[in-house]
Amino acid sequence: MTNTTLINNCVGCHHAAGDPIPGDGGIYDASGGGVKYGNLDLAASVDAAYAALVNEPAMGDALPPVALEPDGALVCDTLDAATPGHIRVVPDAAGQSLLCLKIKAGLDGSPAPCGAAMPLSGNLELPDGADIQQECFTAVQQWINEGANP
Repeated sequence: MTNTTLINNCVGCHHAAGDPIPGDGGIYDASGGGVKYGNLDLAASVDAAYAALVNEPAMGDALPPVALEPDGALVCDTLDAATPGHIRVVPDAAGQSLLCLKIKAGLDGSPAPCGAAMPLSGNLELPDGADIQQECFTAVQQWINEGANP
């Protein structure tokens, strides 16, 4: 997944209040989406994003459960340690990694282990509007299964 794809599809939800938009000089809204969506800030830097994803437990309660599922979806910080998705990115194990499972749920409608499928906005897109959901899922899956190296 390229930095442009990450910025266009992930950082909009996963940022701290007032984080600058990489490469643009603008500022995100002051809501602190990273706090709201999984306690995950992907906007600070590439190194910080990597450190926040790899071998880190799922966190946060996402949106209020009523907004996610009528029956109240499990929140990520309550997943049992044996549950696939308990860790955001498990090197060499895409099928155990929350990131891959949530993108897959957005692609094929399979249940996410907690919260909503990603991205919340629907399919991942390039700036020209091209739908790249399958390509992104495959790239994330391959990156994780090949060790999730920086």
